[in-house]
Amino acid sequence: MTRVAKIGWFVLCLLVLLYYALNRNNLDADIVACYGLFALSFPLGWAGAAATGWLVFGLDRFCGYTAPKDFQLIFFWLMAVWFGYLQWFVLLPGAIRMFKEKRNNHVA
Repeated sequence: MTRVAKIGWFVLCLLVLLYYALNRNNLDADIVACYGLFALSFPLGWAGAAATGWLVFGLDRFCGYTAPKDFQLIFFWLMAVWFGYLQWFVLLPGAIRMFKEKRNNHVA
C-alpha cells in the first residue's frame, strides 16, 4: 500500500510539472502549478516556497541576476517534492509508528 501511495504521489507531482511544461506560455500556468505543488506537499511545501523565494531574492539582490520563471518553478518543484516526500513517507509514518509503540507499551 505504501509503495502504491509513493508512486501515485510522485506521478501526480510529475503531472504538475508536465502541465507547466506544456502550458508555460499561458500566464496562469505557473500559478496553477504552484497551487498543485502546495496541495501535494502541504504543510512542509511552504518551506520549499520559502527556500525558492530566498534563493530568487538573494540572486537578485546580491548578484544582480533575475532568475527566469522556468528556473524558479523547477527549483520550487524540486523543493516541494523533496519536502513532501519527507513529510508523507518518512516523518509521518515514523510518528505513527512511534505513537503506536508508546500506546502498546503503556497498555496494561
